[in-house]
Amino acid sequence: QYPLERLEKSVNQVEEFLFANQEDLDIKSVYSFFAVGFDRPARAESTILLTDEDEATLGTREIIRRIEAGLPEIVIGKPSFKFDQQGGGEGFSLQFKGDSTSHLNELATDIIRILRSVEGLKDIRSDSQAGDREVRIRIDKSRAAAAGLTAEEIAQSVAIAMRGENLREFRGQGGEIDVRLTFRENDRQTLEQLADLPLYTSDGRRITLGTLARFQLGRAPQTIRRVDRQTSVIVSANLEDNFTLDRLRPQIRKLMNQYALPPGYSWEFGRGFNEDEETQKIMSTNILWGIALIFIVLAALFESVLYPLSIVLGSILFSVMGVFLFFAATGTVFSFMASIGIMILIGVVVNNGIVLVDHINNLRREGMPRNEAIVEAGRDRLRPILMTVLTTILGLTPLAVGNTQVGGDGPPYYPMARAIISGLAFSTVVSLFVVPSMYIFFDYLSNWGRKVVRIARKLGPQAAGA
Repeated sequence: QYPLERLEKSVNQVEEFLFANQEDLDIKSVYSFFAVGFDRPARAESTILLTDEDEATLGTREIIRRIEAGLPEIVIGKPSFKFDQQGGGEGFSLQFKGDSTSHLNELATDIIRILRSVEGLKDIRSDSQAGDREVRIRIDKSRAAAAGLTAEEIAQSVAIAMRGENLREFRGQGGEIDVRLTFRENDRQTLEQLADLPLYTSDGRRITLGTLARFQLGRAPQTIRRVDRQTSVIVSANLEDNFTLDRLRPQIRKLMNQYALPPGYSWEFGRGFNEDEETQKIMSTNILWGIALIFIVLAALFESVLYPLSIVLGSILFSVMGVFLFFAATGTVFSFMASIGIMILIGVVVNNGIVLVDHINNLRREGMPRNEAIVEAGRDRLRPILMTVLTTILGLTPLAVGNTQVGGDGPPYYPMARAIISGLAFSTVVSLFVVPSMYIFFDYLSNWGRKVVRIARKLGPQAAGA
């Protein structure tokens, strides 16, 4: 614990650094406030207002990195950051529910200590830590009853002393004057003065509040949250670079399952995790719709339902398989941006299959046998397919190995680029063999279907004549 003067000195060091680098860090203004708790050490908080987005040259995360790197060493502690993750959702948070706010606050303190061991989390905090200072008055009911006073009467006396009470207006020659009964400001500054608050019993005796009550000093929760009619507390944190909610989810779930919550108390992932799950569901639905629309277009193009299946199964299926194999091999976390990469991918990989199957059909229309047409089409289209794939991969490589983020402080682009690269490369190599094989299979199936129809048409009149 440090006195307010020592804390103010450290804040001045921070502000001097921020104002000295104000233009380089896109800082518009900085203001700080101090809070002194009864049962907690003094604390300070500095709010940094950044320039508007259209004028900013740096992202929020980059500004934080530069402040952490250049900030002079603070002996009494390490500053932490709390910020809105623009473009990155609500960030990391856990929600705890139960009946008692005070018990939830104690649980939050334990959880924060546990989460500090998780790599990838920083600036861990609880919303119960920030609240107004308060004095809790606990009335001894037996003593109050012996004095002939009720809790309501005592509370009313305290309210008048602290907030005052409006009386009837005073009518004078100059008009009406508002009259308010209250203690003087210098008579309600300390706990001793509150304990000396005079109370009068029914028989006129004068006693003090301190003889009937005890005082507890603490800090009230900033807000009382309720979820499903239960009080809740939120524990939140910032994510370090290259860490995502999906990557941290299994580890957090394992830690929380090992933590024994009291009966009647529960936990769940916060809004950031829930929104991430909802986004993944929406993206999965969009991918399925994309595949369905591609299939409809291909069916109209080839005037067949079977040939498009060879492209969809041979190209799209193996491209998605290649994405997951590459992500598993490189340890890349599958995120929302990877889902966008798959959506882009399914529209790209079908081009190779379309070019190949369309050329096979053209050669067969010219009278070339099926197997020879497949070999010839593969030979003719191999070079343009490989050149298209190679240029796409090379163009996305810088994005795949970099840490560029959406808007400068949103989710990184590299999962999207890696999904396109891996899916396109794997699908190209595999589909050059799989698509022709599936084409042969579905061609056999088509011929068999036509043969069955012809036989059925021939047997139909014979059966009718018999």
